[in-house]
Amino acid sequence: MKKSLLAALATGLLVVGMGGVAQALVLDDDGVASIDDVIFTYLDGGGNVISTNASDFTTYAGQFSGTGSITYFGQTFDYIVKDETAIDGEIGILDGIKFTLDADVDSVVGDFSLLWEESPAGNGMLPTYYDFVFTFKAGSGNSSGDSGSGTQLYFFDNIYLTDPGSGSGLFDLTYNDKELSNMIVYGDPGDTPVPEPATMLLFGTGLAGLAGVARRRKKA
Repeated sequence: MKKSLLAALATGLLVVGMGGVAQALVLDDDGVASIDDVIFTYLDGGGNVISTNASDFTTYAGQFSGTGSITYFGQTFDYIVKDETAIDGEIGILDGIKFTLDADVDSVVGDFSLLWEESPAGNGMLPTYYDFVFTFKAGSGNSSGDSGSGTQLYFFDNIYLTDPGSGSGLFDLTYNDKELSNMIVYGDPGDTPVPEPATMLLFGTGLAGLAGVARRRKKA
């Protein structure tokens, strides 16, 4: 029984350590794989580089206003920030976290960066996990087709936000061969809690103590 308890505690520690790994939901409404991609790279809670690749989960032809909340999968994502100009560093604040977005507007294939920090500093909102929806609008017209535009949405789950921190990404909008008109970021705090250092220290100390007791009894 003691061995089973130790195994269960070790498994729990492993799960906590893996909490920062993002899972990108891959869906396509029409069942056809799209040829465009979005890749997002950031650091997890252990300082490891995580890169996740997602295909679009939904596509809009025409305009997408993008300034309010959106709901998908039963989850509401709040508008954070929008980049639609060549000016570097568009800023948005949500729940005490300041996000700075910079995307290669007017490019078919390009990159983007997303930085985050507490606002005001020291408010205790970071580190944390966030779920994001990124939208990329290709073209500037109001209808689909050669002269029109399309907006595609991408979902990223449990992105670990350090204090401060940043992520970078690549986009490819060759699905309609139109340049990026704007990129919008929506967010919602993730469901994965961030263990406080004191809690992790107590948990690790307790696990080590149980292991020591088990070794002593085995020798006896």
